[in-house]
Amino acid sequence: MISDMAVKAARGGWDDKEHQKLCDGKECFRCGFLARQQKLQRQHSWLCSKYSAEKDRWGLGCKVCSEVQAKDASLMNLYRVDKHHFANFEVCGGDLRLQRFKKHADSPSHEAAARFMSGGRSKAVEEDEKSAPSYAEWQAVLQSKDAKHVARAKKLNVMRWCLASAFRGRMRDFAKEALCISVQQDARGNRFLSRFKMVNSKLEVFEGTLALAKHAATVEQPGSVGIRRRTMLGLENLASGTPPPAYSSVKADAIDTSPEKELYRQLVEKVECFAADAAADEQLAGRELSSTPMLAGPDPMPLKDVMEQSLPNLKVIQRDRAHAGQRMMMRPWKADPVISLIMHQFVEKTNSPAKFITYFPNLQQIYEDLRQRSTEDVKLSKHVHSFAYAPQRYASESQTLCRMVLTIDAVIGMLATVQETRRGCAEAAAAVETLASITTERLLLLSMLGDAALEQYRMIAFLDSSDLDEAEIPEQFLFYHQKLDCMFRKQQVLHIGGLTALMLTKLKEARSVMLTNGQSVSWGGPCAVTSEMLEQCLSRMAAYCVLSHQTWQAEFPSFELMANFQCFSCSAKTAASTTSTQNGMLQQLAKIIGVHAPTLQAEYHDLRPVAIKYAKQASLTNFEAWKRAIEVTQRQRDNHPADALVPVLARYGCWCSSSSNVERGFGIAKQSRNVGCSQDEHIAREEDLLILNQDVIPKLTEQTQKELCQQAARLWRECCKRVRLSGVTERDDRWDRGIPSKRAKTGEAGFLERRAAATDALVMTPSASAPTPLTVDAIQDVFGDSHNKELKFIDSKLKKHKMEAYLQGHLPEGSEHPGILQEAEAYREKLRQGQRERNNEHRKAQRRTVAKQDAWGADMTVFVHSSVRDLGFRLVDNPCVTEIWKADLLILPNPRAATDDVRFIAGLSGSALCEPEFVRTGGSKGVAVAFCRAMSTQRKIHVTPRFMGDHTEECRGLLQLLKLQGCKWQPLARQEIFNMMEGGLNQKQANQTIVLCVQEEKDDFRQKLKHVFTMPEALASPIFVCEDRTRSRTGLAKGF
Repeated sequence: MISDMAVKAARGGWDDKEHQKLCDGKECFRCGFLARQQKLQRQHSWLCSKYSAEKDRWGLGCKVCSEVQAKDASLMNLYRVDKHHFANFEVCGGDLRLQRFKKHADSPSHEAAARFMSGGRSKAVEEDEKSAPSYAEWQAVLQSKDAKHVARAKKLNVMRWCLASAFRGRMRDFAKEALCISVQQDARGNRFLSRFKMVNSKLEVFEGTLALAKHAATVEQPGSVGIRRRTMLGLENLASGTPPPAYSSVKADAIDTSPEKELYRQLVEKVECFAADAAADEQLAGRELSSTPMLAGPDPMPLKDVMEQSLPNLKVIQRDRAHAGQRMMMRPWKADPVISLIMHQFVEKTNSPAKFITYFPNLQQIYEDLRQRSTEDVKLSKHVHSFAYAPQRYASESQTLCRMVLTIDAVIGMLATVQETRRGCAEAAAAVETLASITTERLLLLSMLGDAALEQYRMIAFLDSSDLDEAEIPEQFLFYHQKLDCMFRKQQVLHIGGLTALMLTKLKEARSVMLTNGQSVSWGGPCAVTSEMLEQCLSRMAAYCVLSHQTWQAEFPSFELMANFQCFSCSAKTAASTTSTQNGMLQQLAKIIGVHAPTLQAEYHDLRPVAIKYAKQASLTNFEAWKRAIEVTQRQRDNHPADALVPVLARYGCWCSSSSNVERGFGIAKQSRNVGCSQDEHIAREEDLLILNQDVIPKLTEQTQKELCQQAARLWRECCKRVRLSGVTERDDRWDRGIPSKRAKTGEAGFLERRAAATDALVMTPSASAPTPLTVDAIQDVFGDSHNKELKFIDSKLKKHKMEAYLQGHLPEGSEHPGILQEAEAYREKLRQGQRERNNEHRKAQRRTVAKQDAWGADMTVFVHSSVRDLGFRLVDNPCVTEIWKADLLILPNPRAATDDVRFIAGLSGSALCEPEFVRTGGSKGVAVAFCRAMSTQRKIHVTPRFMGDHTEECRGLLQLLKLQGCKWQPLARQEIFNMMEGGLNQKQANQTIVLCVQEEKDDFRQKLKHVFTMPEALASPIFVCEDRTRSRTGLAKGF
């Protein structure tokens, strides 16, 4: 069907002047082209018009593509030129912008046609182009989530691998030019993800995925050792290629996966910043990766199967900012017993209302029904079915508290229903407990907690941004604490349209619930909220503000190196900072980065006005404004030098203290995993999808898409055989995709937006001033032991961070206090001691699991139990004995169920017990229980006659073992032991002396001797029976 525009353009046939006479010119595509014909054809000489008398149609097209289609249709069909309409002169509507025709000029089909017309296309080139998927197919893989219409699963995996490998190639090219690199990493479940950020001398930023691995720690290298190893392997992964997935067309050994040693060396030397969450093993791994031995000890456990052991230029080890911001909210809550009780009852306990409504569908339905029947001051959307409580998410508590306060009547009604409908169950008991804890004051405090949590969430959302600006953190925290000060110390929380104001309105109405235990709970009423109650609640929240501020100072200390980047802030408040303050920050940065401080200061003050100008005019971020200042002064570099400034700005853009992109990467990887695949399958394909979905597609432009597809096609030709063509179907896209909605927000979103504007207005007014520090004495009535305990914890954390900054050389001059050298030496000794203990534990674990000694030898003397001999078991090579005490190896039906005399003698002699299968297989299979030789330790032993009479076999073996050469046990007669007891024993003699006796004789020796045993006690004591795990075998696996 021909459109009206096409009919209008066809008037006048082939004669353009005739058309202009017949056409009124209004909204005519042909008239518009005739008016712009010279300009368009000057840019694109191939553009021309054509009139078809057969179809009575006029249209624009490409004469090059049209001629090639007539001469060699197979070439143009390869690129599906019929979808572009230029070769058929079917362009007769739409706009006439140059960009539209430039898009066709840059298309692969037009380029192929131009090569054909210039004679540069040979048969070999044709075959080469046909051997890879078309540009449209690569484009469809990038733009479609499943792309099932392009290819089947295996071919699709190879195409994604080609695209991801092409992007990895761009990573490697950029890494060669980078000035510095930062690494961010984390572990979740059985996945370990590491990412990087690089900046070059042009201040261009490149981010990407280093590696997605199945595990961080291994049996041989657990904990921080495994994390270090995985970090180094991630850098090795970037410096090497990844093998293609299994596919019938993949050529054998087509890709060299060995790492480029020179590139790997550059990567290791350029990594200067390490960021992870505050987990002990993550931070320890960062300190051990540093070449500074003072941070973790001088002797870290060596890594296996890696090319390098450490990062020699690692300067900064950071804790994730968003996690630290979360601790600013959670720790002050837990320090106050009343607030902690409220959070426990309503949110955190196993059967809390928040978890009822989130995890129980039937209780969720009750909650929804009650919401429809109750009055809500802020009407939530009908799509809000639950609180979506998830403790691991940053927004969880704030969203949960907000929705709980907004629908408090429905929440309490749901609890009242649960106590009736689930009597005798844990849910009913928990509901009764929560209902019994409800008072007017606690509900009011719950709403204040919700207001504080919403402000805290806004702060965490800033810290959780993927492009966190370190220079803006101090100002944002000042803004946040000013708002808390106005809300709770100046009591503005009672007047702004927030959760507290809504709760005060709710509490004007009386409510009452009868519990199943016969008690009634009442709250609210016309006079329920008193001035004393408000003062008490506000005092508690003021104490919360004090602890939150102190936690901020400990988590974000002003003396840490990253705080010095504040001098690059272009905001109005920070711009007013004194020159001496800025110079102090620059001097500290210059010392760590290695540039000349006076030169840096001069260049900084020269270009700072330019950066502030562009930040204000073009609404640029701080880093972009400084980058623009460097660019615009490039031609006048002699007058505006930046030799010292550029390296510092590169670190400002590169050093990343947030692992938020790693957290997002875990979510993207989980969503990208194929349905039905377990977490342990297809880890390499998961990494390819992660690179495409997180690093490539969100930042894709038309030019980068074209280059990436060309590189991917080249990779396909290198590693795959020719593949048959696949069809690509068109997808209809929404016409309004990407256009923001202008509708006003209502419901919960509208309430949160209005509330945020109201709290911001509290401190944005000209009369607003910075909060004065609140002393503990002012809130002493609510400040208890738990608050003081939290303050001590915060103080110890601040001292620890200060000591770490001092050891790294990050502490500004003048910040050292008297005695810091002695404290630093004590701290270093503590680190060394901790490292020795960790190394010993690691070595013990390795000996017990993977580095086991051989428990079987062909020259061992063997004792074969009678029950085993009866089964026909015979030994040919090994010498056999008939006495247990003479044997190195005892073959029993069940080694773990050996008799007391066998275990006693085996423990003394250090022999091993095993089953016949262990001997048959030469120690590779079967169970073996080996013992440490007790008689290798210096001891003196006395055995009473009554003990000998009760345990004849054990004592006979003991007597024989005492006669052997190498035995360090010395027997004591009765008179000798009593003489020693009467004369007194020193500590060494008491530890070395042993007595074996019966139960009735214990009291005679216990008063003077430390080690007095009956037979059951001796068998349970490591002095006599101590299993040697390095020689024992479980039978679960070979050598294990």
